Amino acid sequence: YVSKDGQTAPWQLGIDKDECVPELKKMTDTVHDAGGKTEIQLSHGGIESDPALTGCVPQGPSAMKNVRYELAQEMTEEKIQQICRAFGHAADRARAAGFDAGRADVAVGVVRA
Repeated sequence: YVSKDGQTAPWQLGIDKDECVPELKKMTDTVHDAGGKTEIQLSHGGIESDPALTGCVPQGPSAMKNVRYELAQEMTEEKIQQICRAFGHAADRARAAGFDAGRADVAVGVVRA
């Protein structure tokens, strides 16, 4: 997840803050040392974010029901811009952590960047 309010699962890998980079770098270095390549999938759960993990009500580009919760709130334009910036910052962190490739998750229910 690119920001904590977009986490959907307890085991989901986060790249939402600079403090994540050193441990991710150890992981990519280990894979590279073994001759492998790494790719990271950047995502924000949007309406599918888990409030038990995030402490936030799920939000999406519009108010709508989701699979697990009653109603996700509509994001403000500023919130949408904030998440777009979070994708950019996460991509920078992924590069610093040594990932060979990255992609944005564009599955149903998540915020698309």
